[in-house]
Amino acid sequence: NSARDTLRKARAAIDDLRENNHFDSFHQAAIHMIEQFKSTQSTNVEYNISPIPALSNLMMENSLYILSECLANISKHSKATQASITIKKLKESLFMEIEDNGKGFKTNAIGKQTGKYGLLGLKERSQLIGGELTINSTPGKGTRVAVTIPL
Repeated sequence: NSARDTLRKARAAIDDLRENNHFDSFHQAAIHMIEQFKSTQSTNVEYNISPIPALSNLMMENSLYILSECLANISKHSKATQASITIKKLKESLFMEIEDNGKGFKTNAIGKQTGKYGLLGLKERSQLIGGELTINSTPGKGTRVAVTIPL
């Protein structure tokens, strides 16, 4: 199954990032993660990532987790042909926005399906580091995840 293989590769890349935290910055780690994703997907990914001030290990790990989970969701569920990622410093916050043109879903179902906790986990991860995460999705129109984390 190519979706499982792709997901396995994406998770291996994330594990590699966690184990070999050889990136000096969140900026470098995010670009590496997105490039890994692009090399295993047919989704056309555009990204604009501005350098971010140094993050604590906790903030960096959770922010990368949120990004990786969004990429995994695009891979597993969205059937998107296009994705767009913006990461920048916005006022005194780290702002990340991940959008796709995939099949979308009803956001009122988040956390209500047994065994489906990924999106709930994203909200919890962002709250853990003082952030706010919003998920906007419309069936047939794609999904937009935006997170703002105070620096």
